[in-house]
Amino acid sequence: ARLVEEVGAPPFRVALDLVGQVAAGVADAHAAGLVHRDIKPANVLLRRRDGELTAYLADFGVACRVGAEPPSGEPGATGTPLWMAPEVWSGRPAGVAGDIYSLGCLLWATLTGRPPYAGATEERLAAAHREQPVPQLVGDSPMVLAVNRILLRSMAKEPAARYRTAAELRADLRHASTLSDVVRGRASSAPALRRLATAVALLATAGAAALSGVHDAPERSPGPAPGERARAVASLSAALADRGLMSRDDADCTARRWIAGAGLRTMVSAGFFDADLDFVDRAGSAATPRIERAATAAARACATER
Repeated sequence: ARLVEEVGAPPFRVALDLVGQVAAGVADAHAAGLVHRDIKPANVLLRRRDGELTAYLADFGVACRVGAEPPSGEPGATGTPLWMAPEVWSGRPAGVAGDIYSLGCLLWATLTGRPPYAGATEERLAAAHREQPVPQLVGDSPMVLAVNRILLRSMAKEPAARYRTAAELRADLRHASTLSDVVRGRASSAPALRRLATAVALLATAGAAALSGVHDAPERSPGPAPGERARAVASLSAALADRGLMSRDDADCTARRWIAGAGLRTMVSAGFFDADLDFVDRAGSAATPRIERAATAAARACATER
């Protein structure tokens, strides 16, 4: 919860991996005969070790046996309203399907940085869970389409329509993470600095290997004149530092490596620099896979140097 609040939603593949790890923990709990009943971002602990993030499901304080009736005297529905399944709001006993629904809510929150539904009162929030459509991501890349199918199934209004087990949900999350997030040669059009800030923050908290599998690559096309490259580096570095994303030294390092890896001409063509080589951070910039990889590789390399 704190990571999402302070840094923002992580890259899709990181989010899918973390929620998949939580789903594995839920599957273990169910196999042991326990229903958690309070799955939410604040009950997921993250540990960093050797540059990797490991997610743990915590706080089994209101857990109960699978199929058990609520303890006598337990007031109303048990759980946290933002993440509770529709049937739990209606007072039905919590079950495996309720945990699956909460996992779907957790997935949405990890991907977007916000709960799936909102309401000024508990009554309105309950109505939203019961009546509003399952939220969907915008886009039609193979990865987005797969994640939307996972959301629809895990957060189905009727318990019988959801995944039968958390292990099935985890398997679909793993599969989705292997799919392309590119549509017609272009990746997500979210502003570049926000994407890079997320990568830098994750690297700072989890180590450089948390986003492994990306490597810096030199520009292969004829390069710009030295003065042009220097102007572009200075503009990008100033944007990174002035927005408080990193220190001046880290901004210089990241800007230099990002431009070298992606290629200045490529970034200009994609809309990241204007005709005067001033950096442009806008949703219309076309983040090709090469530009995305170069940004992450730059953050990774500069974090390692620190």
